[in-house]
Amino acid sequence: DFQHPAGPHQSIVHAECDRLVRAVTTALRRPVGGSVTAEFRSDVFYHLFAGKGEAHARRGYTKLSKGDFPSKYFPELAWKWQDQHHQGRCIDWMEGVAVRHRVRQSKLWSSKESPLLLSERITLQYNSSVF
Repeated sequence: DFQHPAGPHQSIVHAECDRLVRAVTTALRRPVGGSVTAEFRSDVFYHLFAGKGEAHARRGYTKLSKGDFPSKYFPELAWKWQDQHHQGRCIDWMEGVAVRHRVRQSKLWSSKESPLLLSERITLQYNSSVF
């Protein structure tokens, strides 16, 4: 239906969410940080987060809470990382996370003859805590 599109196929949604989860858990391995950027399709972003969250103090960002991330795609373990000694880091959800989705022209090609390449990315800024 043109008025109510079905949204992206579930396999695409799962693949995009898996990519974001891997990026978050990799970022949590760093002793400092609090920001992660990953490729993320626009249609999936709007399918998952349209109408969720609230305005963030930083322009262009939306503040999302843990409940805004569907558990179907983002299990509890998506927000923490631990080593073989069961020590690690996790996202501190007290402040939520600041999320920005951007689409911009890729800088990989500078030739006028090359096709326009767009880069779709999601950035999460967060506070983490040690456990």
